[in-house]
Amino acid sequence: MQLEGTMPTKCPPGKVVENLRDPQILSLMVPEGCHIGEKVGDTINFVIQRKVGPISFKMPGTMTVTQKPGADAYVMELNASHLIGGKANVTLNLTPERDAAGQQSLHWLGTLEAHGLAAHLIEERTAKIGNVLKNLFVRLRKQAETPA
Repeated sequence: MQLEGTMPTKCPPGKVVENLRDPQILSLMVPEGCHIGEKVGDTINFVIQRKVGPISFKMPGTMTVTQKPGADAYVMELNASHLIGGKANVTLNLTPERDAAGQQSLHWLGTLEAHGLAAHLIEERTAKIGNVLKNLFVRLRKQAETPA
C-alpha cells in the first residue's frame, strides 16, 4: 500500500520530525492501543495492542527515524511482528518542502506492507490508514509549533 501526504507547517519541518524521534512526545500523540517504550540509540520500541474477535494480541515493534546523509530529509522505518498477528513494515521518506510563497511543509511518501492478521486488519481499514498517519503528523506539528 502506498502512503503519501503533505502537511503545511509554521515551524521548520525538521522540528516536527524531531518530535517523532522523542518517545515522551510521541507517547502523547499515538492512537489508542499503541504504547511507546524506551529509545535505544535511534530506535524507539513500541507495542500495539489489538483485539480481533476472540483473539487479543500484543504486537511489539521498533521505529527508527534517521536523517539521510547530506540531505535535509529523513527516513522512518517501522517494523512490527507477532506469531499470530503477522507482521507490518512501514518505510516513509520525510522531506521538508517550501513553495514559491515560502510556506513550509513536510511531505511523506512510502509504503506499508503487511502479512497475516495484520494484513487483514489493514485491508479492512485501508481508507483510514492515511488519515491515521496524517493525524499523527498534525498532532506532532501542533506540538512543534507551540512555544516552549
